Amino acid sequence: MTRLLLLFVIGSCLSLRVSFACDFCNCLSGINPYYNGKNRFVLNFLLQRSFLPPILPTPTNTLQTKHMSLATAMHSGHGASLFPTTETRRTIEVMVQHHLTDRLMLTALAPFSTLTIEQGSSLSVSGVGDVSLLAHYVFEFDVLDRATLLLGGGIKTPIGLSNLTDANGMRLDTRFQSGTGSWDFILNPSFFASHLGFTYALDVFAKFNTSGTVGDRIGSSVSATATLSHDLFRHNASQMALVGIIGARLETKTKDWISGRFDADSDFTSLYGQVGGQVIFHFVKLDFLVLAPLHQSRSALAMNEQTRFLTGARLEF
Repeated sequence: MTRLLLLFVIGSCLSLRVSFACDFCNCLSGINPYYNGKNRFVLNFLLQRSFLPPILPTPTNTLQTKHMSLATAMHSGHGASLFPTTETRRTIEVMVQHHLTDRLMLTALAPFSTLTIEQGSSLSVSGVGDVSLLAHYVFEFDVLDRATLLLGGGIKTPIGLSNLTDANGMRLDTRFQSGTGSWDFILNPSFFASHLGFTYALDVFAKFNTSGTVGDRIGSSVSATATLSHDLFRHNASQMALVGIIGARLETKTKDWISGRFDADSDFTSLYGQVGGQVIFHFVKLDFLVLAPLHQSRSALAMNEQTRFLTGARLEF
């Protein structure tokens, strides 16, 4: 069954056309790292909003036309405008994990996104994102009550189109494209430990991007998530439980290389606090997390992200 689900995810991503090359948060699954040695099928939904107030032109900041300003008004990009800019991204991430052995686990990730930019006028693009394929090796340790280390990595495949144009036939900014046309490399180590009823987890997701179809390169990025979880309620006879989760998430990204130069406003470092929980009923688990920005280091022309909301469901077998 797991192999069929894996093939379904990959096949769906090959058949759909439009998505985004610009990662908002790398990997949704890393927001709530968790491992128990089981195979799983996961469906996550993430809602994100970013905002940039109106910016008046100055001698060092020439006001662009509305079209060009809107086309570059990404969360990591810029575009001075007399209009406030709002970016809304809704992402569904499908994840399939399957153990070939007790020590070797394969993972496939596929995001489906809708991105809407409001800046006087509106621009919206939606569709499936690039597929990421990873392999992890599992190490078990007698540390505290129990500890597990996952060492993994893989590739992001160039599934999406990279030459989409607008209604006027102009090529969209690379960060609006279905894909970069590049093969990108991923490192994903994770550590989990249990002690006195608490579970500690640390997940790192690093992506090293290469140049794409037209020579553009989205900046490489790293996200690190640390969480602490504890049972708020558990009834083993009915296989029901409520788990509380608190933690923090750090995200950092280097500058984008666009049209032969670095975008000076595209790098950032952000820190988020997160709180939420997980409802467990038999082999079904439902997640809900709120991620509030605690600190954002961005250019004055870059969009600041607002509070994120993540919900998800996972089947384990």
